[in-house]
Amino acid sequence: MVVVSGGVRNVAPPLSDRARANGLASMDDVKAAVLRQQPVWWQGKSFHCAACGLDFVSPFPAATHTVNERHPVLRMD
Repeated sequence: MVVVSGGVRNVAPPLSDRARANGLASMDDVKAAVLRQQPVWWQGKSFHCAACGLDFVSPFPAATHTVNERHPVLRMD
């Protein structure tokens, strides 16, 4: 969140280095990638949060992070 004259503006979190290394340039790119992964997302064994840089080794903590933090988590394998 950033305070600007006339109010408060929400600012998207910066992308992690790992997300940028995979060719993603914005949070919209990450969200689109997660949507493309949707049919096979739960079958993954490696996940990464592009917003905070956390890695997960199974889908359940990755999904919990998505729900609790509202961050899109990429399947990385």
